[in-house]
Amino acid sequence: MNDEAIVQMAIRDMAARLEVAEGEIEVVEVRDVQWPDGALGCPEEGKMYTQALVDGTQVLLGADERIYDYHAGADGEPFLCSSDEKDGGYEFLPPPGNP
Repeated sequence: MNDEAIVQMAIRDMAARLEVAEGEIEVVEVRDVQWPDGALGCPEEGKMYTQALVDGTQVLLGADERIYDYHAGADGEPFLCSSDEKDGGYEFLPPPGNP
């Protein structure tokens, strides 16, 4: 899947989550990354992941002065790598490859 398709899927998801128009979502940054394992930079407690490098994409989206961090594998669908905050967003840019 190419970066443009990943970005559009992330924008659609974010707009639906926030209940806003897709045009209100800003693309802050898109970068190719190499995730350290199958968690794609967003591990969930109690889950096990493959221990191999995984090529992927990180998409940072902005809306209402918040940043949202989407991760994807090379051929996967993007997903929100949520912060611990209610809306899953951040007040600042998360470090590259990490929430």
